[in-house]
Amino acid sequence: MTADDRLIEEIVSAVLSRMKATAAGTAAPPVGETAAANIGLRPKSKSSSANLQGDRDGVAIAETIITGELLAGRVNGSKRIVVRPKALLTPSARDYLRTAGIECIRESNGRGQKHQPAASRPNWLALVSCATAALEQALADLDGEWSRELAGTVDEAADRAVDALCRGEATGVAVFCATPERAACRANRNPAVRAAVVADGLSLRSAAESMKLNLACIAPEGRSYFELRNLLKAFAAATPRGSNV
Repeated sequence: MTADDRLIEEIVSAVLSRMKATAAGTAAPPVGETAAANIGLRPKSKSSSANLQGDRDGVAIAETIITGELLAGRVNGSKRIVVRPKALLTPSARDYLRTAGIECIRESNGRGQKHQPAASRPNWLALVSCATAALEQALADLDGEWSRELAGTVDEAADRAVDALCRGEATGVAVFCATPERAACRANRNPAVRAAVVADGLSLRSAAESMKLNLACIAPEGRSYFELRNLLKAFAAATPRGSNV
């Protein structure tokens, strides 16, 4: 992992330690709020696995923050895991899944329902390298339409976007980072990717019409919840499911 990935893992560990201490009613060392906010982590109460269903070939993971260490202790040889719609996978978790060849499926929102089939699962992926409160709210409101992953550096976000598009995991990907130009340039080295920097609705529509955009690179800083939400909805509308060819 890179230095940024290690930092994310350290923050996640601190957040989880604080959550456990709070649940036990004991004091815990404070977590750096600014650092945690920068990667979009907020402490959440541990959810029960009662409403999360795997199948005979999968393992249900109920935690909202999933690390590589957690997966190592739960997977037990399975090649599929089922996680909650808003579960966050840390860099070590993604590395573990990739190395072990494990498929990760997000549970649908309906209680007691099994995971959605591939054709109906969210087909748009948001990779967050630079998080803001407005972006977090927009993605939360579009849960079920968009899946979300944390990314470390801009380059890692771009590489993950290329991987998702080439593997057919997503019809369209949005990378949220501080330097969208760098992300678009790096991703466009792959002929299957059609990436562009998106500044507003007009530039998004132009890119969608002229180049069949499948990767939108967006700087979230300074943008409102409504602006980000509208960009995400417009991108999904302009990129019909199954159009990534």
